[in-house]
Amino acid sequence: MQLELFHHAASTCSQKVRLCLAEKGVTDWVSRVVDLAANEHLSPEYLRDINANGVVPALRVDGRLPAVVPAEVPADERGGVR
Repeated sequence: MQLELFHHAASTCSQKVRLCLAEKGVTDWVSRVVDLAANEHLSPEYLRDINANGVVPALRVDGRLPAVVPAEVPADERGGVR
């Protein structure tokens, strides 16, 4: 399985994903740093190919982007526990 993480060092959410990968012992992921200062996350290519909401982090698994669960949806509506 190939993992590509689109992230930025100063992004708290990106830091959480990197921490989870480290805790799980996942070391063979590809880093794709997104230049937030240059608004790379708002570029037409990023919005079209990576994340239509223009946010980081985004995780590509085996060349495909998994479904994104909106942050505003409560966990119990996604089948999890609050």
